[in-house]
Amino acid sequence: MPGETLGVVSPSELTLDRRYSLIDHVSEIVSVIDADGVFTFVSPSVTTHLGWHPDEVVGRPVVEFLSEERHPDFDEVFAAVCAAPGTHGPFGLNLVTRSGEVRLLESLVTNRLDDPSVRGLITVARDETERVAANEARRRAEARFRALVQFSSDVVLLVDAQGLITYASPSVERILGYESHGQSFNIFDLIHPEDLERARKNMEVAVEQPELLSMVPAELRVRAADGSYRSVEVLGNNLLDDPDVGAIVFNGRDVTDRRLAEDLVTEQASILEAIARGEALERTLGRILALLEARIPGTAASVAQLDARGELLHMEGTSIPPSLTRAFNQYPAHSDLGESVRVEMPAIFVDVAHDPRWEELAPLMADEGFGAC
Repeated sequence: MPGETLGVVSPSELTLDRRYSLIDHVSEIVSVIDADGVFTFVSPSVTTHLGWHPDEVVGRPVVEFLSEERHPDFDEVFAAVCAAPGTHGPFGLNLVTRSGEVRLLESLVTNRLDDPSVRGLITVARDETERVAANEARRRAEARFRALVQFSSDVVLLVDAQGLITYASPSVERILGYESHGQSFNIFDLIHPEDLERARKNMEVAVEQPELLSMVPAELRVRAADGSYRSVEVLGNNLLDDPDVGAIVFNGRDVTDRRLAEDLVTEQASILEAIARGEALERTLGRILALLEARIPGTAASVAQLDARGELLHMEGTSIPPSLTRAFNQYPAHSDLGESVRVEMPAIFVDVAHDPRWEELAPLMADEGFGAC
């Protein structure tokens, strides 16, 4: 009503009946335990949480309600609380319900043994069973996730709708050479230019039609930390609307070796078909050399044709500089180097700069950027 004020009632002004009425309606279990550890009072909420009627609890010691795995330090802690006035805790106790189930209660204890109106320990206990179980389940789930991600051979990425990588699993370092907790990248900055348009279309599908995203994996070339490109088979799942994830989850598998093997078989078959059709030898050799150079990065391949006397008649090479081709063609057949490359066995020179057989050609090899043959 206008003009009226709300009065504040102090605890000392509450009648005994009103105090009991308040206790009857609190959700926590309120109890009083005497110096011998026996319940002298317990609130009705004990029935809600533990199934016991208050009359079944009062007059019995606390230890009768502890689970079989009794807390080894209970007696010591109880004695310490009885010896020190004030509030103590919180303490965790596993108590047995009337049906035999074990519930975890967290209690605050106030020592009022010296108060003639109480003569006991006032405990306020809250049932924490579900919360603790939920936290434990979350901890285990996170541990399983970390174990799966940490030791998985695939890369797991969390990417936002704009393509920014917000999380990368540790395997990204092994496969692509990037630190999983290092610099943030936009996924499109790592895609091969020839695959970029297709990658952007896949992202549009991921955002606008998420139900289609996980149906067919996409194969994209992804730039590694050393500048090379790896063929990665990617499968995604749109969890942008999931509050616990809020990202598109991509699972990437390195299929570079598989792709190289498949391409090699295809190219070899093409060369064999060309030979069967009678393709010119020089053109066939050129295709073989191109295949070798594509499969061994940083390598220049060549083929030398010899006449009956062992003289170099022609040298076919896709990346061999003309200056080296001329030098090889003009090099004496009966020199140490000439004889080494003409024997019917592999000749390997791992350091031409310090190999005496390459003394005359070593400077030219160095100028052209070659160190082994």
